[in-house]
Amino acid sequence: VSLSLVLSDIESIYHTPDENKIVVQLLRKKDRRKCWNPRLLGRLSGPSLSIIQWENQQQYTIPTVVNQEENKNEKKFVETIIGYYSVSYPGQRYYIEIISLLCNDFTFDTSYQNVCIENPAQHHVTSNNAYIDTTISNSSTIEKEEEIIGSWKWKNDTTSVVPLYTRYQPQYCKFRKQKQLYYPRNYQRCLIHMSDNRFIPYKFEFSDNEKYEQRIHQELLVEKKYTSLKICVVGSSHARFITRELNSYFTDIWNITTK
Repeated sequence: VSLSLVLSDIESIYHTPDENKIVVQLLRKKDRRKCWNPRLLGRLSGPSLSIIQWENQQQYTIPTVVNQEENKNEKKFVETIIGYYSVSYPGQRYYIEIISLLCNDFTFDTSYQNVCIENPAQHHVTSNNAYIDTTISNSSTIEKEEEIIGSWKWKNDTTSVVPLYTRYQPQYCKFRKQKQLYYPRNYQRCLIHMSDNRFIPYKFEFSDNEKYEQRIHQELLVEKKYTSLKICVVGSSHARFITRELNSYFTDIWNITTK
């Protein structure tokens, strides 16, 4: 199986902890690059989870020493994709996973009939157990970031934190019509990548639980004077799980039901 196309186009990945920044440096397009506009997905896992927010691809030049003895310099053309993160526990170590979704991203109005995603079995551009050490900083490096409502936090006190890798369905691992899992080849191979047990140790917590509970109560039940509220979730499989979780939370606090 071939490796990620995007991986072969990456020159380096580095972390700037004081700026909460991950930088993916790409090969120049003229240096036999295959992917001109790659689409990446990044996540930090550890004591909490955090999605890396990527900016558009940037191009700029940096000074480079050509001959130190003769003190000759030239400008090097660099292309990068920069991502920013925010974590609930700054100063802690976090595992980092970056995967490539598309070799070349497309716009909303583009036909994707002939567009292939990267092979999920080989789409990692970071190695297993890769990590970064975050720092506690007073600088507000993510000025455009919206207020963080909360995050998923590791709540298993009996097990050490492990990396959370993206879940996917490998080839030949599918459902039969009888709704029973069908593993024609290797059961463990399917289970490792498909199991959702990896999410069990995490629990969502509001950044300020009392504050947000009061705000929801104020806006929905006081200002709008609702005596009750029904939230409708549209869909099938995912909707069932979302409905169950919302009901377990809202009905314990307010007169809100989910259907």
